[in-house]
Amino acid sequence: MATFGGVIADAAAGFGVAQPGAVPFTFTRTSAGIYQVNFDTRLRAVSGVATTDTVTRAAAMYGFGAGSFTITRFTTNAGAPENGGSSFTCTAIDKRT
Repeated sequence: MATFGGVIADAAAGFGVAQPGAVPFTFTRTSAGIYQVNFDTRLRAVSGVATTDTVTRAAAMYGFGAGSFTITRFTTNAGAPENGGSSFTCTAIDKRT
């Protein structure tokens, strides 16, 4: 098992390196507030937590699979998806070795 975390910027697409373990990842905003996160397919995401950069917003993490998951960031009062930054922590089955 491996646990790693990273930051998703308020951008249409981007990349980063999750820590610990120096796991490179990319992300793409597929529609308002919905971010597809991709990384090494030998890491199978099984659980995770997403948070936002402000207390008046929330985030959900779902769609766990080999090398990917999805984060939706939304307003807490209306529940509508909204663009913005978020952070994640992911636990994955590690098949890299």
